[in-house]
Amino acid sequence: DDMDEISIDGQVVIRLCLLGLKFSAFGTLIACVLIPVYASTSETDDGILRFSMTNVHPDSEDYVFWLIVVGAYLLVFNFFWLIRAEWRHFIKLRQTHFLRRALGKNGMASAQAQFSLMVEKLPSKYQDSRSVLSLFSQIFPRQVFSAVSQRDTLLFYHLRALKKTSDTIVVCKCCQGCVHRQLEKTVQFERK
Repeated sequence: DDMDEISIDGQVVIRLCLLGLKFSAFGTLIACVLIPVYASTSETDDGILRFSMTNVHPDSEDYVFWLIVVGAYLLVFNFFWLIRAEWRHFIKLRQTHFLRRALGKNGMASAQAQFSLMVEKLPSKYQDSRSVLSLFSQIFPRQVFSAVSQRDTLLFYHLRALKKTSDTIVVCKCCQGCVHRQLEKTVQFERK
């Protein structure tokens, strides 16, 4: 399947374009019925206005108004039917996507991310990996593979922010060590 090579976001965009095409095609069929009706009720308008609803006068035949109302309702019902069909397709697409990730067909890192969970602000007695593993093993028996505790993330966030800014700032290797040492001092100061 060529669609398996495209990401789920790309597939949704393609399906959205197809939905617009289907709705436009149905609207064209409705227009093929309504435009001659609009043109036949023409009395004064010329040009493009002759083929629009503005050309219909209040004293026109009753069937003209009923055709317009039926055409509008058909367009609305067609749109809802198309949206419902696309929603069902999206549900199947999402389930297939999650299954492919869980089976590792999109890579092992993707499969691991599918089943990973990040928990923040744990009580101090659950700050080490063994305690976290035992806690979640009690909650979810035989379903927890491993637990890794990241106790102090302040330095991590500062390093990440520094990495983002250092991509735009040119620093030589000798100065980069000084920057990291200064960052560690800043983190120690913030902890106090």
